[in-house]
Amino acid sequence: DVTTADGTTLQINVLRYWISNVQLHQADGSTHAFPASYYLFEQTAENTRNALSLIDIPAGDYTGITMAVGVDKDHNHSTDLFEGELSTAVDMDWGWNSGFIFFKIEGEFDDNGAMTFYKAHVGKDDLYREVTLTFDAPITIDDVHQSAVQLSAEAKPIFNGWNVPDAPSVVGGPVGSPAGNLATNYSQWFSLLAATSEE
Repeated sequence: DVTTADGTTLQINVLRYWISNVQLHQADGSTHAFPASYYLFEQTAENTRNALSLIDIPAGDYTGITMAVGVDKDHNHSTDLFEGELSTAVDMDWGWNSGFIFFKIEGEFDDNGAMTFYKAHVGKDDLYREVTLTFDAPITIDDVHQSAVQLSAEAKPIFNGWNVPDAPSVVGGPVGSPAGNLATNYSQWFSLLAATSEE
């Protein structure tokens, strides 16, 4: 159960989102972008996916990571440009319109003792958001070190500013809409737990 800042108690039954366009920032100021980096993260009754392995990283010292929640405009509307895990067969597209659902959360909230369904399906090109996290100390990538980055995606900040009983169904976009307001919470949602590099 999650209790939001406004005191609403709710359960999360479905949490799914696209992580895309992952980049690592090097100490020398350059950036290594991973090609075709489109990954579906999820926590549902059927499946949990909350980690990924990145390969073919150039040797060097790295100071941070940038990733996006959502699918960039160039890849959001054409099946000819699907890369990575992008697919219309995973129930993360609109169906009635072109494009992907960037972020999906569903569950039930306590509405004066009655458990009531809520959902947020967030998407549209202008709600694509990048999140950058800086490591406390650089990590080294080479043939000697084993390096890992652990991020936290705590669900509670997603509900900041969202009064679920007043707006139990949030769908689409744009900026300035309830879905747009929810998308601004991505920067609060992710935090760095650890970035380690060991021989």
